[in-house]
Amino acid sequence: MAEFTADQRVPGTRATYTLTRKLGEGGFGVAFLASDEAGQSVVLKQLSVARMGDWKVMELFEREAQVLASLHHPGIPRCHEFFATDGQRALPAADIAQLGADASLVIVQDYVAGASLQARIDAGERMTAATAESLLRTLLGVLDYLHTLHPPVIHRDIKPANVVVTPAGAAMLVDFGASQARLRRESELGSTSVGTFGYFPIEQVLGKA
Repeated sequence: MAEFTADQRVPGTRATYTLTRKLGEGGFGVAFLASDEAGQSVVLKQLSVARMGDWKVMELFEREAQVLASLHHPGIPRCHEFFATDGQRALPAADIAQLGADASLVIVQDYVAGASLQARIDAGERMTAATAESLLRTLLGVLDYLHTLHPPVIHRDIKPANVVVTPAGAAMLVDFGASQARLRRESELGSTSVGTFGYFPIEQVLGKA
């Protein structure tokens, strides 16, 4: 199906969502601000099968949905549902083949008000050492939670653009499209490299994450 549009009503398996505006576009989908039937603000992330150039993208999108559904932390937006739709009806994501070439996969998450750390940097904002330390301690708490899960969840794309700072000053880690929910043994072959150049840890660049 074509990309969603403003004011469109999108049926889900748990609720129907009314789109407000487009928030952004990345390698793993297009994000829209929307509201559910109760008026709660949410984010709908759409991956259109017709526009998908690589099946690896679908794999990463599905992985993001599965990982988000398993996470429960105040520093991570909550996932409400994951489904397939052709714009008229919604089915469980696993049944996407029943909808044909016009299908899309959709992840519904909490909307986090605020601006990314990257946007604040680009705007020339400077923070005090105390504020920077507070943000870093919050993010380290999120990473401690992720890395002590069984299996651990590795985000793999931590950068200023994926850290949203709320009006209250809280840091939220977003965009788990590159995440990996296990540790790879050294004997295994390397997987597809994901992340952002300039933010790769050196062990990942060397294929020994």
